[in-house]
Amino acid sequence: FIFVHLYPEPEETLRDYLDGVADRLDGCPFHMMNLFQAYRVEERANWKIGLDAQNELYHLPFLHRQTLGDTFATNDTEKSRFKNVEFYRRHSAWEGGFRRFHKLTPLKVALFVSRDDTPTFGVPQVTEGMVHFNLFPNTVIVLFKVGKSTSCITHNFWPVAVDRTVWETRIHFRPAATIGERLQQEYFKCLIRETLQEDIAGHESVYAGVASRAKPHIVLQDDEVTIRHFRKVLDDCVDEARFV
Repeated sequence: FIFVHLYPEPEETLRDYLDGVADRLDGCPFHMMNLFQAYRVEERANWKIGLDAQNELYHLPFLHRQTLGDTFATNDTEKSRFKNVEFYRRHSAWEGGFRRFHKLTPLKVALFVSRDDTPTFGVPQVTEGMVHFNLFPNTVIVLFKVGKSTSCITHNFWPVAVDRTVWETRIHFRPAATIGERLQQEYFKCLIRETLQEDIAGHESVYAGVASRAKPHIVLQDDEVTIRHFRKVLDDCVDEARFV
């Protein structure tokens, strides 16, 4: 990762800026993960809309029901919920769980299940799930497992105009040790591409609604606590800059 500070002499170190996120990421084998695939798209939406959509969990069983199916854990009403949420001054982290037992397609069985094994999902410090780190202002790091090795996805949202955003996604894997692992990675790359296309359609639809100004305000409920935190940090940052 490359972090850039615009001041010649920053008031704090990068580790201080990252706060507890740096401690959480210590020991993660990023140095063993190679860039496997990158996607870049310009979407008709404000950059904050895209970032908000990557900062909650409840849309997964609805927007991605055709691509991800019943992969993610839900409650009795079939709603996804955070397993855990942590706040680190400007940043946040949340965990989401996979179903311990979920319906597998024949392709998934062929790719991820052997006679003596079961699908292996999980991330460091998380059992059978994934963890999202939302780094203020515009970066997301997602840790998970494909097969048996920890992998990483990063998202960056770059504002071009009030209604235009460049969304960059990068997928990082350890080098495949077997043909089976390489097939798993190729499958996952394509799966991510399909879900991102669904997300883009959602971002643009949400922005069209917001830009219409039909509603003067939006109430963020408890499943959007991470979005509330991001918006509060952003508002404080803008207010501070306004009076400098």
